[in-house]
Amino acid sequence: MKTKIMAALGAAALAVAVLPNSVMAYWTGGYEVYVNGESIGILEKAAQVESMLAGVNEQLTDAYGFGAAINPDIKLTAMLVASEKLADARTIHNGLAKASEDMGECVRITVDETATICVANDSEVIGTVKYCTDRLGVENSQTSVVEFIGCMPDMMPKSQILTAQEAGDYLIENGLITVCSQTVEESERKYIPQAVEQEDPELYDGVRRTTYKGRDGVEKVVSVSRYVNGEYTDTTEKSEIIDYGEPAVISVGTKARPAGVGTGSFIMPTSGKITSSYGSRWGRMHNGIDIGASTGTPVYASDDGVVTCSEYKNSYGNLVKIDHGNGYETYYAHNSELLVSVGQTVKKGDLIAKVGSTGNSTGPHCHFEIHYNGETQNPMNYIK
Repeated sequence: MKTKIMAALGAAALAVAVLPNSVMAYWTGGYEVYVNGESIGILEKAAQVESMLAGVNEQLTDAYGFGAAINPDIKLTAMLVASEKLADARTIHNGLAKASEDMGECVRITVDETATICVANDSEVIGTVKYCTDRLGVENSQTSVVEFIGCMPDMMPKSQILTAQEAGDYLIENGLITVCSQTVEESERKYIPQAVEQEDPELYDGVRRTTYKGRDGVEKVVSVSRYVNGEYTDTTEKSEIIDYGEPAVISVGTKARPAGVGTGSFIMPTSGKITSSYGSRWGRMHNGIDIGASTGTPVYASDDGVVTCSEYKNSYGNLVKIDHGNGYETYYAHNSELLVSVGQTVKKGDLIAKVGSTGNSTGPHCHFEIHYNGETQNPMNYIK
């Protein structure tokens, strides 16, 4: 084969030598390659053919053993050729590979332009990507592959051409593919508009009264959760107010508050754990809260006011009642000692009694009630 190449080479070299430099940049010497009488392309260097054939035989030997190697009839014809007509190495390789029945046409998958494994055709490439997104994606999500997946024609030993699932497993197990998923959830939640405050000269300073409850609006929320290869990474949330509702109106007192008139804001009357809440208990209404504490623990006025009761009162035991002059009244029951008298003006935080277990009581505690316009209230809605 080398003798034939060299004979043709002389004529080609002479032709190239007489061409001007401007033409030399476009035309070049080359060799048209024939395999078993069929042209497979034009190469620039003759030695490339032998190395490419060796590469094909190495593939066959690895797949099927030495008996699978091929030795086709190869002829080279020297010629002048336009540079753009030169075939790439993959084209010549595939032309040589077609001489073996054990080699098959296939499509090589590329990941970010790096060649990987082969599948039978373009449909199998699509199937491979779908298999990867199904396996690494999240159900009911939008999925995408981070890498650029491409393909190019190739020839491979038929036994090494993979199915879509085999190819997908290879890409996943070798960390060659990354699947990102995101789920989108839309929901609505309550939107509470900021309350509007307005001064009211008829209310005492420190008193706040809701004169219009307002109306809640609606907020649309879109939550986007992201995953990489099925593993959760983060969630972002965007919201949009679709109904602003109507703000509550709060009247804020500005009138000078005389002694004995409460602020409307209450403190816990003693320190301790709440042992019984406001509401139904033992088949009847429990009108306050019970604060468990040791006998003798100080009991304080929950807000400014005037003492209207400081005596023993049936099931309440030793009871202190304070009228706060603004519609509110507080009760402090079961005391061991009473330290104030009727008509006495007290301020928030003043000592008025000591915890005890008098009256209908199962142990030392302070029973505390808040009344507004004669109706009992849940103290926990008022205590600051």
